[in-house]
Amino acid sequence: MDYMPFGGLSSQELTYLIYKPFDAASPLVLKKDLKATDLNMEEMSMFKFIKQFLLDVKEGQPIKLTTKGNLNRKFVQQSYQHRIITSKYVDEGFSKILKEEDFYPTHFSHILTKIAGLCKKYKNKLSLTKKGEKVIENDILLYIELLKAFTTKFNWSYMTYYPDEVAQLGWGLSVFNFMRYGEQERKLEFYVDRYVHIFGDMLDAFNDNRHTSPYDQLKSCYQQRFFNRFCDLFGFASTRVEGENILTRQYFIKKTPLLDKVFFSKNNIGDFAMN
Repeated sequence: MDYMPFGGLSSQELTYLIYKPFDAASPLVLKKDLKATDLNMEEMSMFKFIKQFLLDVKEGQPIKLTTKGNLNRKFVQQSYQHRIITSKYVDEGFSKILKEEDFYPTHFSHILTKIAGLCKKYKNKLSLTKKGEKVIENDILLYIELLKAFTTKFNWSYMTYYPDEVAQLGWGLSVFNFMRYGEQERKLEFYVDRYVHIFGDMLDAFNDNRHTSPYDQLKSCYQQRFFNRFCDLFGFASTRVEGENILTRQYFIKKTPLLDKVFFSKNNIGDFAMN
């Protein structure tokens, strides 16, 4: 493949996409006409889970926290019993949910809703803020608040073992690229290569070993953070997997219609990274 510097994207546009994607001068624009009917809750299980989390807080508030400030066991088990997201290990009795960290969706919801200003801790009890009370009545408001909090305040490297900035730095560029090329189903590597072309120095943060190369490690990190978490939470991507072997399986990714209902580009610029 032949690479072009920024592929028609000016250095200023690239800078905004990387560092200030929500700025008024950014090529990436958050639409203002998103409708509740655009959100398919059945295909956005993590978003649905967070909404139910907030409803549970509202119903039981104030929620008494543990001495460490975590959710109590009763609340955590209740969140699992909604069965919006489940674990075969829990269902088959191989693991138990005894504390907040035992079930990632609950732990993540607790963190993100506080970061987004939807929940607050006071005297070691959890309750909704005024903003939280407002957004649980409006799925679009909730969606946008979570989107902004996840991209600008939440640390994507939390609870992972990969270098901090991978995928989160330049998420706006990745979204822009996905908008342009996501109509057609493409291999995961298609997007990873474009990311590496701009952020090639990040390969140096990964250790080269006989099992996996720095590129493969970055690919795994990018997939987990950008597609498996960000795009999954906000309903932007559908993924098809080929192969049973975890080391050789192939991932094919396509954007959902929702991506172009949430974002649009100001100008029809070319490929960011290659022809």
